[in-house]
Amino acid sequence: MLRIKLVKVGTLLFATLSILSFLTLALAKEDSKVCFECHTQFAERDYLSSVHGQFSCFLCHKGLDVKGHIKEKKKEREVFRGTLNRECFECHDVKSISAIPQHASSSLNVFFCSDCHDPHLTKSVKADKVKRAERLYCLTCHGKRDLRKRLKSGEELSLYVDEKEFLKSSHGKNQCSFCHLGFSKGRHPKTSYGSKRELSERISPTACARCHIDECRRYERCVHAAASKKRGDRIAPVCSDCHNPHYVKIEKDSKDLHLTTCAKCHADVDRAYRESVHYKAWEKGNKNAPLCTGCHKPHEVLVTSFDIRNNEVCLDCHKGIEKAHTTWFYNPPFRSPSFVKFHLESITCNVCHGKEKKGAVYLYPYDRVKKTPLRIERMRELLGVEGDKLNVYLDANRDGYLNADELWALFNSLTGRKVSLTFLGWMDVRDPVLSHLTEPKDHALRSCEVCHRADSPFFKDAFVVFRDRYGWPTVFKAHKDVLSTKSALTPLSQFYVFGSTRLLVTDFLLVVAIFGAILVPSIHIFLRISTRRWRKKGNE
Repeated sequence: MLRIKLVKVGTLLFATLSILSFLTLALAKEDSKVCFECHTQFAERDYLSSVHGQFSCFLCHKGLDVKGHIKEKKKEREVFRGTLNRECFECHDVKSISAIPQHASSSLNVFFCSDCHDPHLTKSVKADKVKRAERLYCLTCHGKRDLRKRLKSGEELSLYVDEKEFLKSSHGKNQCSFCHLGFSKGRHPKTSYGSKRELSERISPTACARCHIDECRRYERCVHAAASKKRGDRIAPVCSDCHNPHYVKIEKDSKDLHLTTCAKCHADVDRAYRESVHYKAWEKGNKNAPLCTGCHKPHEVLVTSFDIRNNEVCLDCHKGIEKAHTTWFYNPPFRSPSFVKFHLESITCNVCHGKEKKGAVYLYPYDRVKKTPLRIERMRELLGVEGDKLNVYLDANRDGYLNADELWALFNSLTGRKVSLTFLGWMDVRDPVLSHLTEPKDHALRSCEVCHRADSPFFKDAFVVFRDRYGWPTVFKAHKDVLSTKSALTPLSQFYVFGSTRLLVTDFLLVVAIFGAILVPSIHIFLRISTRRWRKKGNE
C-alpha cells in the first residue's frame, strides 16, 4: 500500500515539474519573442534550438528594463562583454571549466566565454563533435586571431590558424589530428612547452615523417640536423622553420621559397647572391637559373665551404664545360679537354668566376687506400688525443700556424700508424660568402700567369682543413712554406703547380723530365742516322 502511494507521489511530482518546465519554457519563449522584435540579427528559431533556448533572455541579461534598456548601448563594448560573461559562471562552475584542457591551455583572464561560444547559438558540445568536421571543430577556437599562449620562456605563441590560407596549402585536405598526434575532437591534452624552439623540435620530426619519410631521412644527414642535434645549435632550422605547417606552399608555387626562408639566417649570403649573374638571370625570367635549392639540395644541405666537391654542383648545370673551355684554355698546340679537367679537379670555379678574384690553397688529409677523406675523429683516435688537444698536438711551437716541419711530423705520425696518407690540394676563394657572387663570364680570369708565376697571390695563403663526420670543417692557418719546402714533397705529392716555384726541387725534376723526354729520343734518332752507313756495311 505504501509503495503504491510513493509511486503516485512520484508521478504527481514528475507531472508537476514537467508542467513547471513547460510553463517556464513557454514564458521564456514569450520573453524572448519580445526581444526578437528588435534584435533581428538573431534568428529566433536558431536561438530556441540552442542549449540556451529554454531560458529567458533575462536569465543572463539581468537588471535590464525592457522599455528603457536601450541606453545600455552607451557602455563600452569590452566592459559590457566582461560583465555579461561573468553571468556564465552562475550556471557553469569555474573550476570545472578551468579543468578542461582547451580552457587551461589559454587563460580565462584573457578570453571571454563568448569568444569561442556564441551565447545565442551555442550547441551541445557532444552533438557538435558528431556533426562538425574535425577541422571546423578545431577552428571554433583556433580561428580566433587573438588566441595565444604564453610559454615558459616568456614568448607568446599564436594559436591562430587562417582557414582560407590553410585550405590553399598543400596540407589543406589533412585533418588536424593527422599532424597533431594525440589530439582529436574528443581529446585535447594539456601541453607545456618551454619555448617555441622546443615546440618545433618535438612536433616536426614525428609529424612530418608520417608523409615525408625520404625528406626527413635526407635532413638527418644534412648540416642543419648536425648543427641542431649534434652541436646543440638552437638556431639551426627544423622543418617548421622553413615550412609553416599550416600554410605550406605546393611545390610548384615554392620555387622562390629561399628568397625569404634561407635569407632569415643567411642574410649576408643572400645579399651577395642578389648581385650575382644567377639572380639577375632569374629576375629576367630565366626559371632555370639556380636559386639556393638549385645548388644546395633543400633537405640535404651539406657544408660546402672549403669543399673539393664544389665544382660538381656547377657541372650539374654547365654540361660540356670542359670542351667549351678548350677554345681558349689550352696548352699549345694541344686542345685537350683533359687539360681543363685537370684544372677543374684542383680549382673551384669561383676562383676565376667570382667577384673576389682572390684565392688560397686548402689542404685536406686523404687516405689513398680507402679513397676517403681522413676524418678528424679518426685522426684523434690514431694520435691518441681528445677534443681541442689536437690543436696543441699539431701546433707544436704554439705560434698559431702549421709550418712545414709540423705538417711533416703529422704525416710521419699517421703513416707510421699504417695510414696511406696524402694531402689533396684545392684552390678556393677566401670568403665563402663571396662564392655566391658569380660574375658574367666576360669578367672571368683568363690569364695563366695569375697562378703560374713565382709571386702568384694565390699561393700566399694556405690552410689545412680537417672535417668531422658531419662535414664540419676545422681550419688551421698554415705557413706558406708548407707549399715551398722539400719536406712537403711527399705529403703534397697530389698537388703541384708548375711555375709557381713552391717546390724548387719538383720544378727542377719536371724540367729534367721534360728535357729528358725530348733528349733521349733525339739522341737515339741521331745515332741511328749517323751509324746507318756502318750498320749497312756490317750487314753486307
